[in-house]
Amino acid sequence: MTSSKHWRELDPAEKHPKKDSSTGCLYKHKNDHKPSKQYPACAFKANGYDETKGLSVKRNLYELDTSDPRKGAWKVGPGTFRTAAERLKGLTFELQVAEGRMPKSGKRDEHQPVNPTDKKGAWDFEGQNYKQAIRPFFNEYHHILPAETVFECLDHDELVILQDEIKYNLNSRKNIIILPCIKAIAEVLGLPVHQGRHGKDTQYAKRCTAKLNDFKDLFAAIKSQGCRATKAKIATETKAELEKWQQKEYWLIVRYGRTHLGAHINDLPAAFKR
Repeated sequence: MTSSKHWRELDPAEKHPKKDSSTGCLYKHKNDHKPSKQYPACAFKANGYDETKGLSVKRNLYELDTSDPRKGAWKVGPGTFRTAAERLKGLTFELQVAEGRMPKSGKRDEHQPVNPTDKKGAWDFEGQNYKQAIRPFFNEYHHILPAETVFECLDHDELVILQDEIKYNLNSRKNIIILPCIKAIAEVLGLPVHQGRHGKDTQYAKRCTAKLNDFKDLFAAIKSQGCRATKAKIATETKAELEKWQQKEYWLIVRYGRTHLGAHINDLPAAFKR
């Protein structure tokens, strides 16, 4: 069951079932890049990595190939494309230093992003790329529907319905998009910049809040429904609609990044539709 408490403060009985990849989860509590045997549904970075690498239409957003005029190109008009080679031409990127706790060695990990023009495959989903925050460039895994927005927008009963009845998983592979933290990289990829959280007063949080509000009548219908079969049917349909919205939002985020080069994800307004 959900609550306003942090995950670590909850009693074991209140957490979702272990070893069940179909269970609902509203907590961002598995923050490393490794899959989790204990909570397989919740390793959002591993889930997002697998989703992106496994679908060429998503993978090609990152795996820029300057020798292929179509791969990673953006359509800017009828029969007109802006190629990866054009976007990468002559660019060099600053050295990036890992953040967080200082390692025992006393030296932080460093990496200078390599221009795929100079090294083919430099940004491909291979090795430690996208499994480390600074490789192949500073990146963060963005929840399309963020946890902080869910807990700001919904009351306790609605949270319980979303997790336990609808079995919505905030950390599912379909709710994740990998975004760059550096403006220069964001402009090349045509994706928004992501760094930090999504405060309730940001345009992005307001956008997600408006969408969640659209679902509140369905949450109420699930709560009041006495027939278990009907309750389950409404819950299943609601989950499908939420996940459908996630994927539509994924491609709107891409569109926003290409039409507003270097913009931060938090500036994506509710009015942006295409």
